[in-house]
Amino acid sequence: TAPSDNLHYAAPQETLYQNNQSFTILVADDNRVNLMLARTMISKVLPHSQVLEALNGREAVDQAFAKNPDLIFMDIQMPEMSGYAATRLIRDQEKGKAIPIIALTAGTVKGERERCLEAGMNDYLSKPILLKDVESMLHKHLSTSKKSIHWNFESLRSALGDESTFQQILLLARENLADLQEDLTEDLQTHNSEQIAHTAHSIRGVLLNLGANDLAEEAGKIEQSAKIRQPLSPDQIDGFQRKLRMLGEALQEEVELDL
Repeated sequence: TAPSDNLHYAAPQETLYQNNQSFTILVADDNRVNLMLARTMISKVLPHSQVLEALNGREAVDQAFAKNPDLIFMDIQMPEMSGYAATRLIRDQEKGKAIPIIALTAGTVKGERERCLEAGMNDYLSKPILLKDVESMLHKHLSTSKKSIHWNFESLRSALGDESTFQQILLLARENLADLQEDLTEDLQTHNSEQIAHTAHSIRGVLLNLGANDLAEEAGKIEQSAKIRQPLSPDQIDGFQRKLRMLGEALQEEVELDL
């Protein structure tokens, strides 16, 4: 791990903005000074959030599975288990696939960014890390967290009036969305605009039935862009697919609660 002075804290006089949402953020770094600085920065940006700490990759994996954080800042070079290995283990578990993981790197090794992305990380920050960098990452990746995705299963439950049918619908919707997401990935890889539009349209229909109207609107935008062969940005696609995975998790949780 780089020395603690690689994290530079330039604190403003007041909280950057008022955010009443409570998120759980995990920071993994074997340097306690770095952990304290990261905690302070996150608390400035998200004063109502819980910040968890891990001193090595193994602790990071254990915390990720036990606490299911909304976002992880992961140092690359740590004892016992590296950030790369920890990320791969987290991604191997279903509930770890959708957690945004931000690499913390020394930024001096050629190809390090590519290695981070290949390991399954969503983004990276090079040290020294500034408050504005932390704020930027939190804004970017928490905007696609589970807490910011809205759906209304209760409307569907009320409309059906039968709990057994409701549970069956949720299971079918989860399976359908998983299949459609795989289809969308394949369509994007083959650059098949017509098929992208068709798949996005199908996804939109499922989302509307589930009351996930905001996400359905995103699917509609992808559909329309594909129809006119307008390029889709990687961030747009990654964010949409991450939200779909989170919705799938929510569907599974809803079914399990009623078993």
